[in-house]
Amino acid sequence: GAGTAGELNDKWRAVYEGVVRSNATLRLLDRVLAETPGELVTRPGEVAETVADSIRGEALFLRAHYHFEAWRMWGNIPYYFQDDQDFRKPNDLGVDAVAQLIEDDLDEAIALLPPTPRNGQVGRATQWTAKAYKGRVQVYRGNYAGALTTLRDVRDNGPYDLELNFHRVWT
Repeated sequence: GAGTAGELNDKWRAVYEGVVRSNATLRLLDRVLAETPGELVTRPGEVAETVADSIRGEALFLRAHYHFEAWRMWGNIPYYFQDDQDFRKPNDLGVDAVAQLIEDDLDEAIALLPPTPRNGQVGRATQWTAKAYKGRVQVYRGNYAGALTTLRDVRDNGPYDLELNFHRVWT
């Protein structure tokens, strides 16, 4: 009915608004770095390049997240990058190619993000968050061997613990 179509439309709009904002952040970061090299505003003791890498990693993580949300619902979706000009992009990549682009963004985010949240702000993505999310994407793709490797690394070396009591996950 009309309600379902409206909800799907709202979901599409929400995920692609997230993609647009992620790409806008990447474009703005590149512009700031190009116009004022070495002048990125940082806190005392922070290195501008490290802050820029973290911002880029966070934006790539979010772009991957929003595309993943769309991919889970619709499969073959258009994938938007920060340098795209035409937003009437066809969804002709194929389901697996889109999933690979999501993993590629997460791999780049993993390489750029710090192991702990920037500025100690616990809601920020870290390399461990991105690795855990990559494991989730791998599960959805059916790459169970890859997912086991990724998620075991997160479990064994990351800052997270598994919940021992399954009931507590839901309470």
